[in-house]
Amino acid sequence: LCGFKHFSWHIRVRFSDVVRLHSEIQKALPGEGLVVFSPTKSWRFHETRPEFLEKREEEVAAYLRRVVGNAKLWALRPVREFFEVGSSSFAEDLGFKGKEGYVLKSSGGYRTSRALFTHYTKRWLVLKDSYVAYYEHSDDDQGDPKGVVLVDRSFKVLPSPRDPRELMLCTERRKVYLRLYGNNAHRRALEWLDAFKDFYGSKPRTQPLVDYAPLPPPHPGTLVPSCPGADRLTPANSSQSAASHSSYDIQRATSQVWDPTATSSVEGDEETARSLANRSFAPLR
Repeated sequence: LCGFKHFSWHIRVRFSDVVRLHSEIQKALPGEGLVVFSPTKSWRFHETRPEFLEKREEEVAAYLRRVVGNAKLWALRPVREFFEVGSSSFAEDLGFKGKEGYVLKSSGGYRTSRALFTHYTKRWLVLKDSYVAYYEHSDDDQGDPKGVVLVDRSFKVLPSPRDPRELMLCTERRKVYLRLYGNNAHRRALEWLDAFKDFYGSKPRTQPLVDYAPLPPPHPGTLVPSCPGADRLTPANSSQSAASHSSYDIQRATSQVWDPTATSSVEGDEETARSLANRSFAPLR
C-alpha cells in the first residue's frame, strides 16, 4: 500500500523486483551507498518457511521505506516507476490514481482499418477516470500523451485469445492489444486485468458514462480528450465525424502536478520535508 497526500494505491512486487530496483539505484548512483539492502538469504531452492518469509517481508518493507524517504533516490526515474508514479499521477483534477506501468501497445486498432501486421511499441500506460492514456516515458508532459482511449459505455478489457500475455482493450471505435513482456508476463497481464476491472468497476466516477463513443461529454475541471468540432457533434454522428481525426488534442488540467525532481535540489527545505513526510509505503498482509 503506497500513499502520497490523499492519494493511495497498491503495487504488487516480488523479491526479484526489489533486487532489480536496488541494482538500478547502484548503477545510477555508484559508490554513494545511500541505502543498504542485505536481505536474509537461504540455501534452499524454494524457501517456504513462514518465519523466513515474514522476516524477508519486513526487510523489504524497511528498505522500500528508506528509498521513498530519500529525495535523491526519489528523483530517479526507475524508483518512481517502481512505485508506479508518473507525471499525471497526483494531478488533482484527474480523479483517483489508477495503475501505471510499461506495456507493449499495438498500433492502429481502429475499426475502419485493415492492418495486415501489428506493430508493438513500448508505452507507459496510465488509467484515469475518463480515459486511458499512454506516453513514451513516465515523466513525459501529462498534457502530451502519445494517445488516448476514451472510457465510454462500450469500454471493456478482455484476455486475448491469441496470447496469454495480452489483453484486449475494446471500445466502439478501437481494439487495442496490450502485451506484457519479460519474466512473469502472464502473471502481470492478470494483474493488469484485475486493475482495469477494479478501477473502472468500483471507483465512483466524475459523471455517468454515455451511450455513444468515442466522444463523451467533458467532465468539468478534468483532463479530457477532444477533437476539433467536438462541441457540434451529436450522438448520431459523433463516431463517424471523429473517425476522420487520427489524433486527439489534450486540454491541460489546471492544477499543479507534484514534481518529484523539484524537491531534490534544496536540502533542508521545508517543502522538501513535507513532500518526504507525505510519501509512504506499507506492506499488505
